[in-house]
Amino acid sequence: MMVGIIPKRRRAGLSMYMVLLTFGFFILFDVATVIATSRDDESSILKNQRPQQSCSSGSSSPQEGLILSINAANGYVDWERVNDLAPQIHENHNRHWRVEELVLEQFGPIMKEQSFHAALEYSLPVLESTIQSKQPDVLLVASKGVGVLAYLAAKNLWIDKPAILLSPIPNPIGGMVDGATYQSEWNDTIRILRAKLGPTQPLLMVVGSSSDEQLLITDAMEDTVCGSVMETTGEFEHCTNWLHLVMPDGADHTWKNLPKYQPVLAKIIEYVYTKSKRT
Repeated sequence: MMVGIIPKRRRAGLSMYMVLLTFGFFILFDVATVIATSRDDESSILKNQRPQQSCSSGSSSPQEGLILSINAANGYVDWERVNDLAPQIHENHNRHWRVEELVLEQFGPIMKEQSFHAALEYSLPVLESTIQSKQPDVLLVASKGVGVLAYLAAKNLWIDKPAILLSPIPNPIGGMVDGATYQSEWNDTIRILRAKLGPTQPLLMVVGSSSDEQLLITDAMEDTVCGSVMETTGEFEHCTNWLHLVMPDGADHTWKNLPKYQPVLAKIIEYVYTKSKRT
């Protein structure tokens, strides 16, 4: 099996490798090796990044980048473990970046009892105050969180800045995202993100390789204004600096919550954060 960037016509041939554009070069690393590691058995690629001291998610320094993960009734991810895998800044022993998670309280119940839009409106004050006070470098969202990102962009709270989308699934938003069909939800969500996030900052979309992930995310995404995924680079045809990656071996919608993918999440974050600082 070959590369993990998979356009429609080659999606059946999944890869043992993922391509990341880091420091302006193509870097291939063995995803199968990375995700097979554990706390007690790290691969050599990760041993080179092992911390000499752990970084608390509550600490900060001017040298550390802040990745804000927005939890909109999403599954658990051990971000402390991912933080431990962040590259270390040798001068001061801090990390290159750290992830802090913002859990949107009551998002799930309000969404279920009322609507996705109602949950967004309820969460807006805490979203706005957190972004303004913490000034994150990158926003990271999963699944339905892409709707939160689109909402923030439409409200001009996240403009011309980088983002990471983990298995994104859109939802209708009154006056913003048409819920008439699933594809209309995709079309409007991507239209907002493309207009507001702009072409200068990276957006990385990472999906599983299961049939559901490919049908509900990759196929739908390729039918938006971004167009097809380029075979050799994973870039979208019409969305500059947007990249599409696929997790191998039949990974389903829960891949991002599994401990074996924590090293991959660290690689994903490092790529986006580093690229955003070079644009």
